[in-house]
Amino acid sequence: MGRVRFWFFAILVLGVYLAFILYPRFLPKPRSQPLRFSHAAHVKEAECGACHLYATEYYPAGVPTLAECVDCHQGTQSKAPEAVKEENKFLKFLEANREIPWALLPPLPTHVFFSHRMHTVGAKKIKCATCHGDIEKTTALPARPPHRFTMTWCLQCHQERKASTDCLVCHR
Repeated sequence: MGRVRFWFFAILVLGVYLAFILYPRFLPKPRSQPLRFSHAAHVKEAECGACHLYATEYYPAGVPTLAECVDCHQGTQSKAPEAVKEENKFLKFLEANREIPWALLPPLPTHVFFSHRMHTVGAKKIKCATCHGDIEKTTALPARPPHRFTMTWCLQCHQERKASTDCLVCHR
C-alpha cells in the first residue's frame, strides 16, 4: 500500500509540475502596440463608432486610418511628458505618411468568421464590453484580450442569448 501511495503522489506532483511548465505555452502571446493608445482619453471626446467605423456595418470593426486620426489631432495635445512622447510617435507616422500598424486583439484563427455587425446591431445589440471588457477605461491597449476567446466561451454566449450554434455560422 505504501508503494502505491508513493507512486500516486509522485505522478501527481510530476503532473502538476508539467502543467505549470506547459500551460503558459498555450496562452496567447502578449502583443505589443506601436503606440500607447488611451481609450479613456478618447472616449471623453467620441463614441466607439467614431474610430471603429465598421463595427455596425461590416464584419471587421476597423481601426482608424491615419487621416481619421488627423481629423481630431492637430499637433501635440497633451501636457504630461509620457503622453507627449506617445503623441510624438504618432507625429512620426504622420510625417512618414505611414499607417499605424496596430496589433489586433484577439487574433482569431483563419477558419473563424466573426462579424461585428451581426453582434452589434439587430435584436441582440451586444455591448462592446461583453467581449472587450472595460476597454473604455484603459489608458493603454491591452497586451492580451480580456477573455480567452475559445469555442466554449462563444458557445456559452450563443446559448445564453438563444443565438445559432450551427457550426457553419462561425466556421468557414
